[in-house]
Amino acid sequence: IVYDLAATLCQKSGNTYHAQEYALKELALCEKMGDTVGISYTYDLLAAICETTAQYDQQLVWQKKSLKLRMMMDDIVRVAQSYNNIATTYINNAAKSYQDKNFASIFEINKDNENEIDKKKLDTALMYLKESLRLKMSFNEAQARQTEFTVSDSYETNKYWRENLLGKTFKDLALTYYWRYSNTDSCMIYGRKAEDCFKKTKQYYEYAGLLIIMGEAQTTTGNLNAAKRYFEEAIELSEQDAGGFKSIKQMALANLSSVFFRMGDYRAAFLFQRESIRMKDSLANESNIRELALMESRYEFDKQHTADSINHYHETLRIETE
Repeated sequence: IVYDLAATLCQKSGNTYHAQEYALKELALCEKMGDTVGISYTYDLLAAICETTAQYDQQLVWQKKSLKLRMMMDDIVRVAQSYNNIATTYINNAAKSYQDKNFASIFEINKDNENEIDKKKLDTALMYLKESLRLKMSFNEAQARQTEFTVSDSYETNKYWRENLLGKTFKDLALTYYWRYSNTDSCMIYGRKAEDCFKKTKQYYEYAGLLIIMGEAQTTTGNLNAAKRYFEEAIELSEQDAGGFKSIKQMALANLSSVFFRMGDYRAAFLFQRESIRMKDSLANESNIRELALMESRYEFDKQHTADSINHYHETLRIETE
């Protein structure tokens, strides 16, 4: 328990080296005790640490280990959770691949360059999402409380347990259908389901991100007035939290600029684009600072790993010599 708490705190503070160190110690103890459930949770924790540094391939390794254990235990509640986690990682991995090639946001996809999108990863994500949704739709309240949330004092959390369970899955389905297949109908169907969930549970950050997806879908179909409403609502929500919603507000401003340009209101398009660029530059500076911190953390990890490997080699050599 102490190792788990230490790993989680280090992860949240950006100290990924020590987070991984504590998580691996936790894993070793769980394996020693034969605690299969604990092992699967630690795999998830190690996966979450990998997400912090965008190491999505390694994140999938840990997540699939966790899934395998849960399937062996026939724990369908946590199998559904693993399916959703793996799907999200495939989506993030595809987004990172696209961003690396195009220096663009996941929502700034150039439809002329669709061949550059890693469609295979998104196909795999969709497969896992469908399996997760199939299982979650069959859960009762007691099962739902074992997956996405715990018993809470929040009225919305307790009353809308099903919405808490399904909201993000619906959102990920909407995004995948739009981004992979340009299927705006399916995107809007799942988007409206997610919208209902997020409104009831008051998950405004998730809702603001969803509004960007739905606005993009409406822009694609030429429904510019609807798209404009979605982006404006995303901006309104983002202003409730200047820090946490900053990237969402920047994307909403950029998309709103595009909508006004297509409407022929070039002055509004220019003003929103200027504000979007200003925010994007600010976010880039913050990202550079985080990247430097991550590079330092990785360097410390590699340095320690090398030292551990050398020590292990000498210890092995000593034992063999004796």
